Amino acid sequence: MVTLAARVYLPTCVGTFAIGDYKANRVSRFSISDQGSGFALTWEEPLLNSSHRNFRPVDVKEGPDGAVYVVDWYNPITCHQDDAFRDPTRDKAHGRIWRISIADPRKQKKSGRPADLLTAPISETIQGLKAPDSWTRYQAKRALTGHPVSEVTAALDAWVRTLDHKKPHHAPLLYEALMSFASIETVRPTLLRKLLRSSDMRIRAAATKLIGRLA
Repeated sequence: MVTLAARVYLPTCVGTFAIGDYKANRVSRFSISDQGSGFALTWEEPLLNSSHRNFRPVDVKEGPDGAVYVVDWYNPITCHQDDAFRDPTRDKAHGRIWRISIADPRKQKKSGRPADLLTAPISETIQGLKAPDSWTRYQAKRALTGHPVSEVTAALDAWVRTLDHKKPHHAPLLYEALMSFASIETVRPTLLRKLLRSSDMRIRAAATKLIGRLA
C-alpha cells in the first residue's frame, strides 16, 4: 500500500506535511529543515488520531477550498497476502473521506464555485495557473492537454508576455508556464534557460529535471 504526503496549510500546521499513517490509525505530521546538503525531518503533533482500528488513512490532499481531505480505507485488515484476502472481517463495502477545516468560519478560506476547466476557453483555463492552491493549478494543466497544441502554445506564449517581472510571484508563474508547455510536449528553450538561473533552488531543480525528460 502506498501513502502520499500532502502539504497542510491549517493555521496550526503551516509549513508542515501530513501523511496517512494507516497502521497506526492516524494522520501523522512532520516538518523539514535544511541540514547540510540534505534535510532533517521532525515529527510534529499528529493532525488526526483515531482509537478505531478500522481507521486507515491511505491518502491526504489539500482541496481548492483550503481544507484537508483524508481518504479512509476503513478496514480492520491491511495485509494483502492470500489468507488476509479470505479473512471474514475484511470490509469490502465501506470507506470514507474526511474533511478537516478551520472551526472558525471567519478564518476559513473563501472559495467560490470553481470554473469547469474542461469546458472553459483556453484563456480562462490558463488563469487557473495563478491559483494559490496546487489542486487548481494541476487541473488547469491537465485541462490544457485537451485543446489543440498549436492553440495552447500560442495562448501560453501570450500569457507569459503579460507577466510582470517586478511582481514577487513572477518566477513561480513562469514555472507553471514551463510545466504547462511540458504537459503538451512543447519545448521553450528561452524560458527553460531563464528558470535554470532562477534564485529559487526548487525552480532550478525542476527545470534541470525537465532537461533530462526532454533530452
